[in-house]
Amino acid sequence: MILFSCGRCQGGHGETILNITHNGKGASARKISLGGVRGDVDNRTHVSFPIIGNIDDEKYLKEFVFIPVVESPGIAFISLANVLERKEVVGLALNKSWPVVVLSVMIGLIVALLIWITERSDKTENFSQPFLRGIGDLTWFSLMTMTTVGFGEKVPVKVVSKLITILWIIIGLVLTSIFVAALTVSLTIVATDNSRSVLYGAKVTALKDSPSHRLGILRNARVDPKETLEEAFDALQNGKTDGFLLDAYVAGSGVNNFIKTPFRVNKVIDTTKGLGVVLAGEAVVLRYRVRDFVKKNAKKITEIIQKSTSPLQQPKQSEAEEKAQSLVDANSQSFRDAIAVAAGALAVSIVIGVAWELFRKRRKRRAKVYKEQLCKFQKAEMEEIVNDFYKNFTRAYNRLRDKHLKQLQMYQALDKK
Repeated sequence: MILFSCGRCQGGHGETILNITHNGKGASARKISLGGVRGDVDNRTHVSFPIIGNIDDEKYLKEFVFIPVVESPGIAFISLANVLERKEVVGLALNKSWPVVVLSVMIGLIVALLIWITERSDKTENFSQPFLRGIGDLTWFSLMTMTTVGFGEKVPVKVVSKLITILWIIIGLVLTSIFVAALTVSLTIVATDNSRSVLYGAKVTALKDSPSHRLGILRNARVDPKETLEEAFDALQNGKTDGFLLDAYVAGSGVNNFIKTPFRVNKVIDTTKGLGVVLAGEAVVLRYRVRDFVKKNAKKITEIIQKSTSPLQQPKQSEAEEKAQSLVDANSQSFRDAIAVAAGALAVSIVIGVAWELFRKRRKRRAKVYKEQLCKFQKAEMEEIVNDFYKNFTRAYNRLRDKHLKQLQMYQALDKK
């Protein structure tokens, strides 16, 4: 552009040289912030770039010449993508609904105590008369009755107890409805919370004294300006700000080099700004030639921009829609993790169940074998005892019989005499 504007000097100076390493003061021309670039604009530094200004401006700081080279597509409002997992969303919803659960349990305990007081003298003993066992049974009864499932095998007998139970069923229906409603509202609030994508009142960062900085102030955002892109992106990634206002071209030229976590472009705000060159000192005389160069090479400039930047695409869905769909998205990582955990738990349960069943059968079989062996041993022992008894009895019987026969013979012999 400078070579086109100056041409080749015929008066002996030769070809124009543009020093891009040092400014007019002899310091380094490379700056790390827009403020540093603006600070170098004086009559000793002939060319300053990039400078952001209104696309229709011809002057910069009322003294220097501003030549817009390319119109800015707008200012991008960048924020971190919402990375709340499904379990975290459900956890937040449950955390907001816990008072209803606590109230239900407390009223259930009160109902259990009242029914125990009225039923403790009943002789049918539907519920245990001791306090702790009775309250335990009736707590189970009250919580089951709250959902209208019922306890089943044990029911109140006294009229007062039945009236309390009927009233508790109605209250239980109301409490269950309140819990479901509170959980639904909490899930809705968590899923539709778009506070991170609304600029008004949000805490954002921007490059100091840039159009993005001024835009944030005009939109009533709480702006925490930074000097460099690194500082601004660090603030965004560390959660110190809700978003980052940045020129869309700048964002498209290297946002991925600074931010590694998932991010989203909430919106691109239209502006009348442009990136251009400021001519100062002796270079002011080149303003018409530089403008001619920009006009003649507009296509080439556009091609360079296309090669150097990647377009920032706004998401097809709002952040609320993405979070709401993530709760029921079968393709989400959290859903697949839940399926994997459930499948793993089921497989482990089946393995444990089969192992227990095999262990139980083996134990039963061993018990059966032991019982059979014990029976055989006892039978053999009993047979031995019976045989010994039989032998002893037979010997005693024969001895007594022989003795008796001898005595009969002796008595017969005496009678003959």
